[in-house]
Amino acid sequence: MEYIEIAYQIIILIIGGAILIVGFWGIIRGWHKTLKKFADLANKTALFIEEMLPDILDHLCATKRVPKNSMIKWLKLMSSGNVQSKSPLQITKNGYNLMKKTGLSIIFDNNKEKWAETIFTSELSKKLSKHKIENVCISYVIDLYRANDPIFENLENYFYENPNKLMSTDVYALLGISLRDYVFEKYPDLVK
Repeated sequence: MEYIEIAYQIIILIIGGAILIVGFWGIIRGWHKTLKKFADLANKTALFIEEMLPDILDHLCATKRVPKNSMIKWLKLMSSGNVQSKSPLQITKNGYNLMKKTGLSIIFDNNKEKWAETIFTSELSKKLSKHKIENVCISYVIDLYRANDPIFENLENYFYENPNKLMSTDVYALLGISLRDYVFEKYPDLVK
């Protein structure tokens, strides 16, 4: 009888210890994710203050207008989870997964020919640097999206149903970089 009580207490201690370990592990993982998000936000804020704010303020003082390519710089900064920010910009595995999940890949596949042709006839009729072509492609996507082009209607539903999972800067970066890569492939003679 005494052995049964000891065995029972040992089993309770093992189960209780396992529950405590699992609980602590969950707390640590939760804190780790939260701290990672804060660190990412702090890095983006620091980059904004160091890289963009001086340019914006200088330009505002000189011309009383916001610099033209500040939106492109901002989206590169904000889309860091989906875009590798080292030059040249590359879409990450997470970015490709997000494109599939949200339907951006379908939007791109259905429109890439028309977009590249439009850019080619308006902007790329002369040789440009890869950096300039990247900025033209991203700006084109920004202009389409801001003009409420009907191709983005399904995407608006995704935004509504999944708040905070996709930002417009992600749309600009993912589609703009995909378009840049397609233009490089389709029109290699136009790249300086």
